[in-house]
Amino acid sequence: MEIVQFVEPTAVDPVYFDRVYYLRPGKDAKKAYKLLTAAINDSGKSALGRFVMREREYTALIRTAGEALMLHTLHYADEIDHVEEEITASVERIKISAAELRMAKELIKSMTKALHMEEFKDEFRQQLQALVDAKARGKEISHAPEPDKRPAGRTVNLMEALKRSLASGPSRLRGAHNGNGAHIGHRRRRSH
Repeated sequence: MEIVQFVEPTAVDPVYFDRVYYLRPGKDAKKAYKLLTAAINDSGKSALGRFVMREREYTALIRTAGEALMLHTLHYADEIDHVEEEITASVERIKISAAELRMAKELIKSMTKALHMEEFKDEFRQQLQALVDAKARGKEISHAPEPDKRPAGRTVNLMEALKRSLASGPSRLRGAHNGNGAHIGHRRRRSH
């Protein structure tokens, strides 16, 4: 592992993150490990490094997690689709009113709370496992109903959706999903 430079922890956009690993000190490297961990903690920085694994060179962000070091392998810039300009161009002529923005901010404020990752569960996996377990016990499994075949691109009145969301409170939104035809995009890795 070669450390190339140190950066602010927020310098690397999360879109570049790939996998995460805990780094463990080797038998004869415990003092160096502790020294690097303490120095990174005290400086408030993260390290950028390079290493080779399985005949491929990786760039990585190394940060602390308490007294441990975590390594995040990073995608290279040419592996990321940068679509920000395309999206900006597609919405730049859209006008929003002060009332619409105020309502959207109110929704954000009403749904903002402390993050507890243990509250988030892979409900799909849990339901699938329950089906597998039931099948293993010999229970008859019925097929799901046919999916909705209506076109997904129908127009949604965002103001009305925001008003309904604010009126119903955050508990209604907890299990919400994208069943309203809105497209949720994400940054993605470019396939090679």
